Amino acid sequence: MSEDPGVGKVPVSAPAGAVPARDVSQMIAALIGLVAMGAVVGITAILFITKIEATLSEITTVFTPTAEAAEDMKMRFWEAVSVAEEIVNEPELAGLDRLNERFSGLARTYEARQLSLKQLVQQRDYLAKVERAKAAHQHFLALVAEATALRRVILQAQTTLSQATEAFNRQGDELVHHLAALAERNAAGMADARNKGDAMVASWQGSAREVNGLIHSLFDLDLPMVDASLKLGRIVEALRAAVAQYLAEPRLDRLAGHIDHITAHTVEARSHLDTLARLAHTDEGKAAVSELEQATTAWFASASAQGDLRAIHRKLLEAQARTLEITRGFEQEAEDLVVNLRAVAVHADQVSRMADQEVHQQVELAVTLTAIIILVMIMVATRMIFKLLRPAA
Repeated sequence: MSEDPGVGKVPVSAPAGAVPARDVSQMIAALIGLVAMGAVVGITAILFITKIEATLSEITTVFTPTAEAAEDMKMRFWEAVSVAEEIVNEPELAGLDRLNERFSGLARTYEARQLSLKQLVQQRDYLAKVERAKAAHQHFLALVAEATALRRVILQAQTTLSQATEAFNRQGDELVHHLAALAERNAAGMADARNKGDAMVASWQGSAREVNGLIHSLFDLDLPMVDASLKLGRIVEALRAAVAQYLAEPRLDRLAGHIDHITAHTVEARSHLDTLARLAHTDEGKAAVSELEQATTAWFASASAQGDLRAIHRKLLEAQARTLEITRGFEQEAEDLVVNLRAVAVHADQVSRMADQEVHQQVELAVTLTAIIILVMIMVATRMIFKLLRPAA
């Protein structure tokens, strides 16, 4: 016969001061909750820190360098423009070489920054602006290279023109000297003819043929040669003045008027040279006129369209005119380049500011969530303490 398991046993009561089992279960649940909330705080902090770190990294490695690179490129470009303006005004070839070397260094620095900027910019629209700035800079470099070559041409032309002008004036002086000598020689012949005529009249000697010969030599040969020599001398001075005016003319569209004056003086001078060649009747006179004609022809050649003076001066003015066009091109390329770089820099700065604001918001949210969870943990812990202290009381 089996015994009743409850028969003969005394009920066991909880010892005095012990925590009820129900409260123990609640405290265990509270501890688990505290651990869970601590884990949530830790995980939340890690997530926010990771996100903040990523945002700060993007600011420091992308947006801030992008804005700085764009601003630095603008600064380098304006410095290059300043050097380019010095190039087009440089008065010495040696100085031109130094400026060109300095400009090349700035160009290399700019291109290095340009490559860095292109690697930083991600958005397609702003990559297009970087490319447009690059195209403007390439065109600017081409313009400066042309301006440098033109400046070299100008400086060399100025030197050559100065030498050619000195030679032209020296030849003009020699020509005037030849004309003066020729006029003096013919004036002496006239004086000699007059003296012979006076002697014939005084002595009643000399045939009619001799007298007529003297008259012919005086009025048909010597006097016209003196007159032609003097007129040619005045034309030489007029031609010298016309050439000086041509060389002083700063505008290409006004050269034609000066050329007309030079041509007119040349044609007139040629007629007087023909007169001298026709009237020269002695070997000495013919030799003098031949020498004069050679000197005059060479001098006229210098003042001709193919001669050094006019050709060099026209080349000089053409180079100066093209240089002026190029400097205007500097302004256009500068505008295009700066507008695009400014857009990239402004965009990067705006994005950087937005990212900075996002970081502040994330920090505030992280602080708020952490504070709430800590507050809840404090409340739970306080409740647990009260439950533990209550049996003892």
